[in-house]
Amino acid sequence: MPPRLLPPLPAPLTLPALQPYVRVIVAQRNFTTDPNKVFILLVEEVGELTGEVAGAPARSAESSTALAHEVVDVLLYLVDLANGLEVELGRAWEAVPGPHAPLNALAAARRGADPAAALAALWEATGRLATLLRKRWKGLAAPEEAARTLAAAIDALLGIAGPAGIDLERAMVEKERLNATRTWTY
Repeated sequence: MPPRLLPPLPAPLTLPALQPYVRVIVAQRNFTTDPNKVFILLVEEVGELTGEVAGAPARSAESSTALAHEVVDVLLYLVDLANGLEVELGRAWEAVPGPHAPLNALAAARRGADPAAALAALWEATGRLATLLRKRWKGLAAPEEAARTLAAAIDALLGIAGPAGIDLERAMVEKERLNATRTWTY
C-alpha cells in the first residue's frame, strides 16, 4: 500500500498548532474520537513509554528512537484526548511561561528534570484523567480540571523528553512517516 499524503506539521510545532493537526490525522485515519476509547489507547502508550524509560540507562541509537516515538505517541493521544474533551491546550497552558512556545523549547526547559519523577507524574495525571472521564459519564464534567490535568500530563511528558534530548519535531516527522504507511484497525 502506498503511503498516504501527510498533512504538513505545523511550524512552529506548538500545542495550540498541534490540536488541529491531530484532528486532521484522526479523521484521515478514521481513528475513534470517543474520549473513553482514546483514553484506553493512551494508557497503552504510557505503558509502552514506561518500558522505554526503564531501558534508558542502556540506551542505544535504536532504543533512543523508540523512546522518542513513544513520547510522540503519548503526546498525540493527549492532544487527541484534549480535542475530545474540548480543551484548548493554549488556554490550559496560560499559567506556564511561553504557552505558545515550540515544543522543543518547552522540552529543553525541562532538561534537568528527573525522568523517573516525570514518569510518575505522568501516571498520576493519567489516573486523574480516568477519574475525570468517569465523572463525565455521570454528567459531572469539569472542563477546567480536565485542562489542568492534561497540561500536567504534557508537562510531565516534556520532563521525559527534555532530559533524553528528544527533538520532538524530528521525532514527530519520523513517527508520522511511519504511521502513514500503516493500515489502522481497531
